[in-house]
Amino acid sequence: MCVLAMCSAVWAEDKNQTEPQKEKPDYRSVIVDAWLVRVDADALAKSGVKPLSEKDKENVSVMNLMWCLSEPNCGEVVTSARTMGNTRAEIENNFQQDIYLKESTETALADGRTAKGRTSTSYNLKVDFKTYSQVLENKQVGISWSFFSRFICDKLRSKLPPDTGNISYENHWGIMPTGKSVIVGQSQIGTDMFFLVMKAEIVE
Repeated sequence: MCVLAMCSAVWAEDKNQTEPQKEKPDYRSVIVDAWLVRVDADALAKSGVKPLSEKDKENVSVMNLMWCLSEPNCGEVVTSARTMGNTRAEIENNFQQDIYLKESTETALADGRTAKGRTSTSYNLKVDFKTYSQVLENKQVGISWSFFSRFICDKLRSKLPPDTGNISYENHWGIMPTGKSVIVGQSQIGTDMFFLVMKAEIVE
């Protein structure tokens, strides 16, 4: 009987080792926020940033962007988007907006008089944000993402037709800390500097 008991115990142990362990379902979700921020290059320099600097404190940080956003006419959030979904899920956020800008017109008539009128022209603005995220160890988030935005450059919309711009960033895989805003993309044309800021949060 002792031999049978020992054999049964060994057989049960071998069975436990050979049977694949079932992976527990992960019900956690990930929230990812993205902000496209435009700042003035001169204002950014006043905040302490120096181009091509080898000193970390003189490179662009989120705090520098916040400083520019707090100053009048020095910065603005152009577009923003958020995704939320289960870990290891692909989420997509699409938004389009047609705006109509009116322009005054004058037409000279044959009798010398001038006919005044107004015309409206539509402009399509758009933001596309796609994410695929996975919760990693130490509460880090592995994430693939793409961001596209079409916007009007003149925030006062005083120029007709207005200057428009497109911007696109993407990353096929990266690791982000949770609860911390980080700069993941940067572009510059003239004195306009664009930064894509992202933040990931884990929802237990």
